[in-house]
Amino acid sequence: MSARGTVLFVDDDSNLRISIQRALRNESFELLVAEAAPQAFELLERSPIDVVISDQNMPGIKGTDFLAEVRRRWPQSVRMMLTGETEHEVAKRAINDGEIYRFFNKPISAVDLSFGIRSAIDLARLKSASTTALRCLRKQTDRLERLERTNPGIVTVDRNETGAIVVKSDEIPEDFESFMAELALEMERVDKT
Repeated sequence: MSARGTVLFVDDDSNLRISIQRALRNESFELLVAEAAPQAFELLERSPIDVVISDQNMPGIKGTDFLAEVRRRWPQSVRMMLTGETEHEVAKRAINDGEIYRFFNKPISAVDLSFGIRSAIDLARLKSASTTALRCLRKQTDRLERLERTNPGIVTVDRNETGAIVVKSDEIPEDFESFMAELALEMERVDKT
């Protein structure tokens, strides 16, 4: 994920691609363009892309099918659709199969598209941060479970009325220094994974 955000716009209409590039050239995000799904898949395989915007009617593959494949292979990318069609079935397939974030009808103003892209980049960053936080939580839970197995009761904390931690002398391991050294090594090992 780029610090600025990376957006991939896929449409077989070269005039539309050029006008979108022109309209969004001063935005803070990086804009990549592709004229068809194979080129878009190549770009997606090369580096992380925060937002993918696809037209519905492209040669060889419908936008709904393309976005469904993007969802399957690159679920972290936020997906949006831009189409001239207003059929209910197209929108339904895009939402259900591709789990799109936004659905835009052509013609679209650069302001609306820009706002939608910036919102999608924010969503991509939130998804990434929550995935990282969940991974960290799982590591910490595993660490606590291992500590509890080797030192029953260690994750239980007794506190007095002021909130200070109370440690009874019979709860301190006989070789406290070795225990603390082992604990520090375990924490260091888990942090590296």
